[in-house]
Amino acid sequence: MVNSPATPGFDPLVELVPGSGDPLWCVHPAAGISWEYLALGPWLPAGQRITALQAEGLSKPDQLPGSVEELAERFLALVREVQPSGPYRLLGWSFGGMVAHAMGRLLREAGEVVALLALLDCYPHDAAHPEREPSDHEYLTTLLENAGCDPAGLVQPDGAPLDERRARAVLLAGGHRLAGLEDWRLEAVLRVFLHHIQLRRDHTPARFDGDVLFVRAALERTAPFNSAADWAPYVDGVIDVHQLPTEHRLLLRKEPAERIGRLLAQRLAPRGEAGA
Repeated sequence: MVNSPATPGFDPLVELVPGSGDPLWCVHPAAGISWEYLALGPWLPAGQRITALQAEGLSKPDQLPGSVEELAERFLALVREVQPSGPYRLLGWSFGGMVAHAMGRLLREAGEVVALLALLDCYPHDAAHPEREPSDHEYLTTLLENAGCDPAGLVQPDGAPLDERRARAVLLAGGHRLAGLEDWRLEAVLRVFLHHIQLRRDHTPARFDGDVLFVRAALERTAPFNSAADWAPYVDGVIDVHQLPTEHRLLLRKEPAERIGRLLAQRLAPRGEAGA
């Protein structure tokens, strides 16, 4: 089933923007929801389809993949039902970039053409420098920030850490995009989010045989520690880096989404029309 753009829903395959020709395949960030890719639609070539991939665990709690590789394989099975052969165009933001990279590698190993692999502010886990396990409060803060909450508004009046009940209250008070979810669905989003964080920690990418378009959020708090060069061991081609003066959580808001959309349009336009 493919939901309509008016009601994106939670199916694993969602056609966000209908169109003709081969889709731009967009892979969900850690929370498993891909609706924010809608912001790119106005800036892409006329008629460009945007088809998003979302976490199965949002609808089927027992369908959590065991690895990034397994998730990439599951998504490619869905992709090939719609588009049996290349050229393929892949886009991933945050955790979705890890999955898109794995999908691109698997497609190249199968002899397919990957015309575009675009990664939005995602970085491979550095096994040599293990990350500290965040607290539930930190996990929930990240999820709420990604949902559009102002970080300053996440500080509780009594100074207590966030729990699921408090997180729900923050969403309801701010009218954010996750606020209207049923309790079981919000629990599923949190479960999926935490699971994907762990998958990222356990994943070491293999080399992708091709070029990468990389967009970096230059104002992100972790920006001094992350660099597009982190991908150099895992990309055989050119890494075309573009830095935007924004934070990670805001990459698909109006202004950065326009800039990203225009970058993508240059690569999606039919030959001879780029820059027109």
